Amino acid sequence: MKKIYGLDEIVKIVRKKSPFYRNLYKNLGEVPQISDLPIVDQSLFWIENNYKNNNVCTDKFCGGVIFKSGGTTGGPKFSWYNKIEWETFTTIFGEGISKLDLGPNDRVGNLFYAGEMYASFLFINKSLENSPINLLQFPLAGHISLDSALNSINDYDINVLMGVPTTFVQMAISLEKKLDPKLFLIAQKIEKIFYGGESLFLEQEELLKRVFKNLKTISSVGYASVDAGHLGYCSKDFEKGIHGVFSDSSIVEIVDQDSGEIIDRPDIVGKLIYTNLSRLGMPIIRYPTGDKGKWCLSGVGERFHLLGRSEEGARVGPVTVTREDILEAFKSSGLFHLIDLFQLQIDRIHGFDQLTLMFSSRKILDLREIEILKEHFYLQRKMFKDCVSQGVLAPLQVIQLGTDEFSRNPRTGKLIFIADKRFN
Repeated sequence: MKKIYGLDEIVKIVRKKSPFYRNLYKNLGEVPQISDLPIVDQSLFWIENNYKNNNVCTDKFCGGVIFKSGGTTGGPKFSWYNKIEWETFTTIFGEGISKLDLGPNDRVGNLFYAGEMYASFLFINKSLENSPINLLQFPLAGHISLDSALNSINDYDINVLMGVPTTFVQMAISLEKKLDPKLFLIAQKIEKIFYGGESLFLEQEELLKRVFKNLKTISSVGYASVDAGHLGYCSKDFEKGIHGVFSDSSIVEIVDQDSGEIIDRPDIVGKLIYTNLSRLGMPIIRYPTGDKGKWCLSGVGERFHLLGRSEEGARVGPVTVTREDILEAFKSSGLFHLIDLFQLQIDRIHGFDQLTLMFSSRKILDLREIEILKEHFYLQRKMFKDCVSQGVLAPLQVIQLGTDEFSRNPRTGKLIFIADKRFN
């Protein structure tokens, strides 16, 4: 069962029942258009949206489900769905799942994380149940050991895996280290991998293809967040990175990152702003998702390219370093094919910001190779080298780690791309 509201109905109710939105909309006319509504200040939203003294929600927490949420500003927060909203959320997303390369003969191993009030395992489980495709699913969960996962894949002929990229990468690295022909034979049963919760990057995709040799499909399972809801669906007919708007039950906008003006033309990058038309308990109206996107050439308002976090860059002194900068340094230095994982850490050393690039690879790099990598990073980010020369920044540090030594989210196990230690 789904329940969807009109925007005017939602606005009318939140002005009566939500102190946060009532104050936000106090200077608006009686029936405002969506462009009249202010974009939510996310930091204020989370200050007002706390469990003990809540000014955002329109009702008491009675019935439904509450999950922990990281938001996009760090620190554990919560997200509440009443029973009807939770059913609607998973039904809509399940309909989106039916557009993926899946069929009734597929046997799906759910490797998303469960427990500790984390949403993804239960969300995918229920979305699969509510999908029009009559799939057979196996609730393995993300903390399962490699041996247990492989045994289940082998025993039940599981051919599809769903989970976060970190889980798949760890499995692939472990399989390559063990070099056991029997384990590799089991891995060949996997034909499709669908990921969510974080991006899957090129070097990780190549690793998965190398280990799971019979992979036919590697795709996002769709775009959703526990904060906001059903943000977009993927389709077997879409190119990688493209998502469709659930236009009957949500409004997706792309706005200029500085001015906040609505972008209604294709191929212009902006911040994604989301309105959920199925949530009244904890209303989500013109909420910044924390991601960047751009409309597709033939699908303005219908399909968009998801382009990663709008706060994705590591700000080190006056220099912003992105994941793409690091990838280019690996590629141009000729070391890209060896790299499994990498992470940036920012510290304060003797009064300077210091950036450390940590990585794991399939061989121990010698000092000469490390120096070559540094040189190519400096070529890629000349401003960084200039700041080092000017005494503004500490030189780049490069450290090789084991795959179990990286900083991860303690609750979800996800690899943290930027570990900022400056404020500890």
